[in-house]
Amino acid sequence: MGQYYTLINISKRQLLPTFTFEGNQIVFDQFTTGAKMVEQLYDLGNKPFLAMGLTELNSAGSANPIAPIGNWSGDRIVLIGDYCDDLPPFLTVAECNELQAAGSKNLSSFANKHYSPLAKRDFLKDNVGQEFDRLFPRDSETYHLVLNLDKKEFLDPRKFHESTTFVNEFALKADGIMQSLYALIFYSTGSGGGDVQEFKQGRWAGNHITIREKERVSDLESWDDISEHMAETLNDVMERE
Repeated sequence: MGQYYTLINISKRQLLPTFTFEGNQIVFDQFTTGAKMVEQLYDLGNKPFLAMGLTELNSAGSANPIAPIGNWSGDRIVLIGDYCDDLPPFLTVAECNELQAAGSKNLSSFANKHYSPLAKRDFLKDNVGQEFDRLFPRDSETYHLVLNLDKKEFLDPRKFHESTTFVNEFALKADGIMQSLYALIFYSTGSGGGDVQEFKQGRWAGNHITIREKERVSDLESWDDISEHMAETLNDVMERE
């Protein structure tokens, strides 16, 4: 058996299911992925939705109530493993007490019981590209960075795809900056099939994360760009695998 990871928003107590079902059958499409770390790392999966949720807006966002762009911006995000039976260090004292009061130290199990699952597959399939293009026209020369607001670190899309700066481009790629973001937010203290040891306790797990236009990041020179380090690490892992 492998270890399964679930994408959760601790701030809003929401989760994004790995699978979408119609009746008892899994829906297979471009967003389908397995739940193991290595599968979610290399597949497109939920990466477009995460990018949508994290992207800050300057004006009114999407009117779609299912998956509004920017709804997760600045929230605490983690891909939590179901073999993690220790209280993660990124939880607050109150959150740890809540888990223990429920008779559990397993955040994955707790989230699957008590967090609200988001339904999003139809929105993504039909509208994700159109919605991004409406909000961020390609002739606007918009340049987005992925930011960790707690550690003041960032990922720069040009360090992964030289010509890509638009969130409406890199959000739809399985590799590159979104793959790097995933590698940073996995977390588990247990081990299971499909795990990549380098990414089991990601340095951004449980942190406040956002996707913001570069020109709107104040004092960017005081932030640390970890893009090259992550690109090299991912390349080393892929060569080994």
